[in-house]
Parts: sequence; C-alpha cells; structure tokens
Amino acid sequence: MSLPEFEYFEPASVGEACALLAEGPPTGVVYAGGTDILVLLKEGLASYRRLVSLRRVAELGAITFSERTGLSIGAMATVNQVAAHAAVVRHYPGLVDAALSLAAEQVRNLATVVGNLCSAVPSADTAPILLALDARVRVASPAGERTIALLMRG
Repeated sequence: MSLPEFEYFEPASVGEACALLAEGPPTGVVYAGGTDILVLLKEGLASYRRLVSLRRVAELGAITFSERTGLSIGAMATVNQVAAHAAVVRHYPGLVDAALSLAAEQVRNLATVVGNLCSAVPSADTAPILLALDARVRVASPAGERTIALLMRG
C-alpha cells in the first residue's frame, strides 16, 4: 500500500513549526520519528494532509540533566539516545528499562520518547514510568509555551 499525498515541511525552529501548523489544513500533524504516523498513513487509518517535521529543529534533540532541575528530553531525542544517555542510566534506570522494552532496535533508532508518549497507544512503553516520575511536558503553539503535568485519567 502506498502513502497518500501530503505536504511535507522541515522548519528550522519551533516558532516556524507552530506557524506552519496554524496556517495549514486542520489535518496537519507534527512529525518526529514517524514510526506511528507512517504506519497510520500507509494503512489508511489517518489522512494527514500536512506533515511538519521537527528534524531540522536542532534544540529539540537535546537531552540534559541537572541535579537542580532534573532531566529534560527534547522532542527529537530517540528512544535509544535516551536509553544510552549517562544521566538517564544513572538517575532513571526505570526509564532505561521502559525504553529498551519498546519495539526493536531499528524502531528505537527512529522513534522518539516524546512521540511514544504523544501517540497515546497501548504500546506507549515509556508512558507509565514518565507518569510515575511526575514528568511534565513543555508544549508550544502560536499563542506561546506552557508546561503540562502528565496525569492519568481513569
């Protein structure tokens, strides 16, 4: 099965990505690793008309840690990058275990932790540990940025 037609953009900043999503069709989507989106498109389970890739937004690939503020994982940090990061290995072994339980090595090289969380599928292996760690997500839109605590709804 082939992919349907869509527009593809590679902005260089978060602001540019937000603008592209705001001005485009309501069927636009952010594209990070693409491991879920491409399957949905190929199988006809989604009809995104605009893919806005974060691949060129360099700061979104960062993984940082400080004793004061904790761990920060950029939206483009892959599952394998997070699992291998020295601070994650030392301070968050549960996250390493969850990351390494996600799919196969090849998928983990493309899939992002943030994408795994945002896809909200039952196979979101990193979601339970991020909930247990009281993780927060910083999100951006044309209106600005805000931080949202992860919550489990039951």
